[in-house]
Amino acid sequence: MGSFGQSCRVYSGVFLHYPWNISIGDRCVINSGVHITAPVPVVIGSSVLIGPYVVINSGSHEYRDRSRPIRGQGHKLGPVRVEDGAWIAAHAVLLPGVTVGRGAVVAAGAVVTRSVDPFSIVAGVPAVPIGSR
Repeated sequence: MGSFGQSCRVYSGVFLHYPWNISIGDRCVINSGVHITAPVPVVIGSSVLIGPYVVINSGSHEYRDRSRPIRGQGHKLGPVRVEDGAWIAAHAVLLPGVTVGRGAVVAAGAVVTRSVDPFSIVAGVPAVPIGSR
């Protein structure tokens, strides 16, 4: 692990790919079935709640060149950051390059393609603001 904070709770069935690029703050909860893939850094702040079956991935496949197989086109990489006190609800997906701001809420099943402002609530596919807290 890059770093792992104190008083965290990690449930069974969590998968960490490239763990040396993953940093987790204090007092976090990472629920069952979470997948974190970090070819470039994934930073999770303190007091973050990550619900079951969330996917966080700092890498994605390039696919725009139709003359070449997707497998041979390389990757789009972007660090992912989840700031202190955020809640990522069940089955949400965070894509490369996004930041989830301090105290924000990502609704269950949301797909986050753009950064989320602090204390905002986002939902949907792709995730859009639906409120604030």
